[in-house]
Amino acid sequence: MLKKLLKYDIRAIFKYWWILAVSSVGLSLIGGTCLYALMNFEDNDPNAIMILVAVLGIVATVIGLSAFLIVTEILIYVRFYKNFFTDEGYLTFTLPVKRSQLLNSKLIVTVGASLATILVLIVDVIMVFAIGAPDSFNSEFWKSLGWIFGEVTKSLGIYAIIYALEILLIGVLLGLSSILLLYICITLASIIVKKAKVIAAIGIYYGAYSAVTFAAQLMYVFGLMFIGGTFSNLPEAAMTGTVALILLVLLAFVAALCVALYLLEYYLLDKKLNLA
Repeated sequence: MLKKLLKYDIRAIFKYWWILAVSSVGLSLIGGTCLYALMNFEDNDPNAIMILVAVLGIVATVIGLSAFLIVTEILIYVRFYKNFFTDEGYLTFTLPVKRSQLLNSKLIVTVGASLATILVLIVDVIMVFAIGAPDSFNSEFWKSLGWIFGEVTKSLGIYAIIYALEILLIGVLLGLSSILLLYICITLASIIVKKAKVIAAIGIYYGAYSAVTFAAQLMYVFGLMFIGGTFSNLPEAAMTGTVALILLVLLAFVAALCVALYLLEYYLLDKKLNLA
């Protein structure tokens, strides 16, 4: 049944998402062309209108790519809200499926759409600079990137791969925790209030985000103090392994946070949701 839920959720999101993705690619072509023209105007002595058009094209590209990310997130969470907490929710929760499957479907599609959006944006940015500054991009960029990779690998050895994997997993789990936090805020708003649920969800999310940010800042400060004290007493040869261990502890903490948020969201959907 999860496959069927995924099919409908994917269809609901990606029937709009692909239009946004194609539009972002088109904007990248325009932005790259405008950047190339702007960088070569000096030799051709253009008039002010040509410069203005090129600048506006670049600005429109930046705004459009940012909007692609924002609109995608809006599509995702509007789908979650409408499918669970509007009149459509009465039908959704009468389906012969577990609520965990409903939640898992939404979560998988949200993560997939977010990752797809990030990948498309990376391609868009590469296109802008590959078209707008081909000489610098094709030579200096890849040369610098190769030099950085070589130096890091030479300095850290196998730990370079370990660090990269740990940081990548931490980033993915932080994104997942952010998604689950927003799910919880939307769910709480739908449980607590009968009207203005969207406004209530924004208010709850703002309060929760502020609390999480404050806690993260405290952990950051005390973490720096702890790490500073730890590294000052360590021999240089043991530092790379210690950094890997610290990242592993952070990874475990973020993973535990994701599990806790998932269980809380499932509990709210399964035990606290009143569709009467």
